[in-house]
Amino acid sequence: MEKNKNEISRQEFDDLKSDVKDLHKVFDKITEIVVSIEKLATEMKFMREEQNKMDARQNKIEEVITEIKEKPAKRYDNIVTHIITSIIGLIIGVVAVLIGLK
Repeated sequence: MEKNKNEISRQEFDDLKSDVKDLHKVFDKITEIVVSIEKLATEMKFMREEQNKMDARQNKIEEVITEIKEKPAKRYDNIVTHIITSIIGLIIGVVAVLIGLK
């Protein structure tokens, strides 16, 4: 019996069938990897959003800490300003009395 160009032997058919099964396994593994990457990307997105929220909270905390640190200095500056104003007022009063103003 003469073999047609388009015909394949049983062994070639079984080999091709085995190759197709192997390709299906590879495709299934690739699909699993793609799904895992998608999940990882989603988790990273949520982590980035949470990190942004934490950064915003950290900035607010740093602002409050800076304000708390600066508060005593502002208070000291106010006290010094009042003392200097009082001394200047006292000097002006003494000078006014010395030159005859009542």
